[in-house]
Amino acid sequence: MLQSEIVATSAGHIEVLREPSRDPRAVLLPGGAGGISAYSDFLQQLADAGIPTAGLNPRGCGRSTGLLEAVRLHDIARDFAEAIQALSFGPLVVMGHAGGNRIARMLATWHPETVSGIVLIAAGGIVLPQAEAATALRTFMAPDISPEKRRQIYRDYFLAPGHSSLVDAASVAAPDQSLAFGRAFATAMSAIPNDAWSAGGDARMLVVQGLQDRIAPPENGRALAERYPDRVTLVEIDNAGHALYLEQPQAIVAAIRNWLAGP
Repeated sequence: MLQSEIVATSAGHIEVLREPSRDPRAVLLPGGAGGISAYSDFLQQLADAGIPTAGLNPRGCGRSTGLLEAVRLHDIARDFAEAIQALSFGPLVVMGHAGGNRIARMLATWHPETVSGIVLIAAGGIVLPQAEAATALRTFMAPDISPEKRRQIYRDYFLAPGHSSLVDAASVAAPDQSLAFGRAFATAMSAIPNDAWSAGGDARMLVVQGLQDRIAPPENGRALAERYPDRVTLVEIDNAGHALYLEQPQAIVAAIRNWLAGP
């Protein structure tokens, strides 16, 4: 059973969601507005597949703390590096969904001693979102957006067609999500060039992309595989959008298990 615990960092505290009876093989970083509780089922599915994984909430999300004013990507990466070190289990596979995949690459770039490999789920940063989806994403993060509008955007732009019933299970409803962190993260992203982090250092990568993702189009994964063929494994999943951890969790877990078992 997953339990929440707190680890101290130099800038505050990071909330960790994990099974206390098993040492994690990996950590999972949520999307750009945090909300690790929305990934509870996915974390359990990873554990059931023999991949116990600790979920980490960014500063300002849930029980995690830390200043959001003028936060830099280096600060966010350092939070998680210190949290991994506080867990005292050595280098771990770092998985990141959506905005979390960017943080995973930051960790591998700036704190490689904490990372044994990275898994990018819905990886963006190279190929821009479709224009309509980009506009919807900005609206989604606005401070005055109504809950009903956020649900509509999630249904229309985060999910593949036919998956609208998954809105209730989505991070749009997570009580530990923080739009304030999301906006601070987006500002920090805009202040640094992609090539400062997007390569993920020298880490080996599994890139999992939904073929119906309008926010992080599948061309992003193909570009990473083309740029770094010696260390990138690309898996594309049909009938999956930006929220593919909800839509196709078993396919993602199988891809991760196969990648971990490989050379």
